[in-house]
Amino acid sequence: MHRNNLRGLAGTTKQSPLFELQISNPLCSLCPLWLNLLLSGLLDFKRRSFESRRQTENVVAMLLKTCFLRIIHRHAQRYQGVPTPPSPSGMNAFTLIELLIVISIISILAIITATAARKVYTSSSLAVSANNIRQLAAGGMAYLADNNNIYWPYLQNNDPANGLGATWWFGYETLSSKNKPEGQRNFDATKGPLAGYLNKSLRPDPSFALGGNAFKPKYRNGYIGAGYNVLLGGGWVGTAARQHQLQLQDPSKVVVFFTSAQVNTFQNPASSKNPMLEEFYGIDEKEVTVHFRHNGKAMVSYASGNAGFLPMDESTRDNRAPLANVGRFAPTGSSLFLK
Repeated sequence: MHRNNLRGLAGTTKQSPLFELQISNPLCSLCPLWLNLLLSGLLDFKRRSFESRRQTENVVAMLLKTCFLRIIHRHAQRYQGVPTPPSPSGMNAFTLIELLIVISIISILAIITATAARKVYTSSSLAVSANNIRQLAAGGMAYLADNNNIYWPYLQNNDPANGLGATWWFGYETLSSKNKPEGQRNFDATKGPLAGYLNKSLRPDPSFALGGNAFKPKYRNGYIGAGYNVLLGGGWVGTAARQHQLQLQDPSKVVVFFTSAQVNTFQNPASSKNPMLEEFYGIDEKEVTVHFRHNGKAMVSYASGNAGFLPMDESTRDNRAPLANVGRFAPTGSSLFLK
């Protein structure tokens, strides 16, 4: 449509002493048209470049501001007794177009807010994982230097018959705690084998609580979201021989720590019909306990002290909750990246 014709459609509204607005933008008189264009543009928004996104945001902001101010202006005139064109129903109420505009504004704001929140969540999870893996890797290297390069045990049973509980690689747990329901257990991180080598900057990873999957906590006092290679630490019960770092064939390809979780379907409130994500703390050749929470990749640290990312072996994806991104970085039964 020609610009002059658009100008004729719009007209100019009388200024309100309350808002002192002069609104003559023709786009407001073509609300169905620009709404359709706007919504179509939003569907393509994620595929745009950064500069194109900024331009789109500016156009959207201008459209929303202009039409929203027009609605406020018109109803302010009504309340002040300024004559306005009657609505089709003859009542001084919001028109259908105005209601659609308001609903559209609220929806668009919700989309923008959700997108921003998702970006904050993603960057926060990545930062926490990076901090935790880095601290664990540094603490592990310090432990090895003081202990003849022999890896710490995954688990040490401390005479459970006398109520002394167990020392996991991440902390000490009393026998009474182990007998409590899931989510009510507790551990003391200051009494684990790495306690003297880690500072207090380890933090719970928000990937669990905010990742869009039902989360079942195991311990009441937090979760670090990381697991340990049990083949280095004497197996799940700590009775096998622990590995010597300098005897590993290629330390730069042996994972020590990794972002970890598992899909639980066997402990309340989880079930086969309600699979839930929970923290987990180890891996061997068979367990499916690696959490690929960062754009489909797991953050890992190696026996050499370096850190990086590994992708999932898709054949190992846990299909009980496929969107949880739990799997392995090597086929089931393989010791690749573990020895």
